[in-house]
Amino acid sequence: VLEVFGPERRPVTILTRYGDLSFTPSEISYGQPFHPTGFGRDVVVERVPTPTLVTGTDSEDDQPALLRTRSGHYWLAWITYKTIDRQGHRYTGADRVMIARSRDGRSWEQITPLTPPGDHFRVALAEDNYGRIWCVYGLQKKVGTGNFDLYARVFNRNSWSDEQQLTTSPLPDIFHRLTSDARGNLYLV
Repeated sequence: VLEVFGPERRPVTILTRYGDLSFTPSEISYGQPFHPTGFGRDVVVERVPTPTLVTGTDSEDDQPALLRTRSGHYWLAWITYKTIDRQGHRYTGADRVMIARSRDGRSWEQITPLTPPGDHFRVALAEDNYGRIWCVYGLQKKVGTGNFDLYARVFNRNSWSDEQQLTTSPLPDIFHRLTSDARGNLYLV
């Protein structure tokens, strides 16, 4: 595996003992492998976006959800954990749901906490038929019970709604998924 970083329009030439190959990154579509002639299927060139760090370094971040809206904007939500107190080998901390948005997927606006500290599990994003962004997450309101219910907040062009409880099962509602169809109908499983 060879990673090449540079201007998209600058031609790249790679010299090998089996022959040379040249390509221009901007002429290769994202997600479409390019097989240079003369190498069969032994050589493949793939153009991938350059990774961008969105989160900070002062917390543990995981379980991301990425949404590309119909207008071409991006939303990224994730669970962040931060230690609040440490006494010897005992740590006390809490999770939060964080969210950020981007117009191009490269530069991200201010990261916003969507929830207060608590015990959160997984996050999912979808856009409904009105162009509203839904963020659904698991939350254990009574810590230690093991009962996670699903909650949502909705972004309606300017601001986030108050938290809405979606499920009330006495069993944990976890490992959820959220999607929308072409008409913007939402499906939560």
